[in-house]
Amino acid sequence: MTKALLHPLGQSLSYGRLSLLAKVLWPMLLSTSDDQGRGTAEPDAIKWYVCPNVPEITILAIADLLAEMKDMIVVYRCDRDHLAYQIIRWHEYQSLRWARPSKYSPPDGWIDRIRYSDRGTITEENWDKPGGFINKNYIENYKENSTDNQPNLTQPNLTQLKKDDGANAPAAPTSYPDWLTFLKGEKNKTGALVFMYRTLYGTDGEQADYGRIGRMAKTAGSASSLANLLWMNATKGLASPLDYLTKAANNGNGRNNGNGSKPAGAGKPPGMDEGDWVDLQYIEYNHDQEARDCRARLEAKGVKVDDYLSTIS
Repeated sequence: MTKALLHPLGQSLSYGRLSLLAKVLWPMLLSTSDDQGRGTAEPDAIKWYVCPNVPEITILAIADLLAEMKDMIVVYRCDRDHLAYQIIRWHEYQSLRWARPSKYSPPDGWIDRIRYSDRGTITEENWDKPGGFINKNYIENYKENSTDNQPNLTQPNLTQLKKDDGANAPAAPTSYPDWLTFLKGEKNKTGALVFMYRTLYGTDGEQADYGRIGRMAKTAGSASSLANLLWMNATKGLASPLDYLTKAANNGNGRNNGNGSKPAGAGKPPGMDEGDWVDLQYIEYNHDQEARDCRARLEAKGVKVDDYLSTIS
C-alpha cells in the first residue's frame, strides 16, 4: 500500500525539533511502515531495510535517532525478542482505502483499523472508528509508566549495537570456543557477527554494517565460517581488515578468480597454523599490498611461499 504524508512537515513543531539525521530518517520510516503504521525498531534491520543507501545514518546512530522521535513514535516490545515502533499520529497522516493487519502486535491501548480483501471477501475491523490510541492522554501515560514495554533506547544491547561505557553491554567472549557458544545462542547471527567484528577489530567498525557482514557470512558459507575467519586474523594487525576479510571469505568459496570457479590448488600443508593457511590462500588469489604483507609475515616465519604456489596446478 502506497503511503502518503498528509501533514506539512515544514509546519510540524515535533519534526522541527529533530536533528538533521532524524529529519532524514523520519519520512523514510513513514514510507516503509506497514498499513497500521508499524515496523521493526531493531537498528540493524532499520539500516538494512529503511535506509541502506544513506551512509550518514549508521546502525550505531539509529537508536538515538528513534529516541529523538519520542513525540512521534512509541517504541515497544512486540514480543520477547523484538522491538517495534508505532507511529502515534498514523491515522492523521494517512487516508487509506485498504489497510491490512500488521505482523507486529500493537502497543497497549492502540486500536488498529483493518480493511482488506481476500479472494473477494472483504474483512473489516474497527473501520468505522478513528483508530490509534484510545485517548490522547494515554500516550504520555504509556511512555512514562510502561517500563516493561517501553525500552530504554540508550541502553546498549546486542541487536542495537550501540557504543557504551561497558556497564550494560553484552560481555565479549575472550576465546574462540566462547565466541562460537555466543554465536550459537544468538538468533540474530548477523548482529552477533557485527558485534564480534567490532570487538576484535574496531578500526573501521562503522563500515562493518549489517549488510556487508551478512554478505560476507553468506560468501564464507556460514556464520561460523566467518566467525573462524574473524578470530584467526584478529591479531595480524591488518591495515584494512574489512577488505582483507571480504577477500578471504571469497577465497574460501573460490569466488575470487573472475569466472566463478575455484582454481585447483594444493591443500593445507601439514602442521600449518590456520591463520597462516588463510594468508597463503589470500596470496594465491590476490596481488595487492595486503597480499605482499601476508607474504612478508609468512616468510618471516620460515614458510616457503613460492614452493607452495608452485604446487598449484
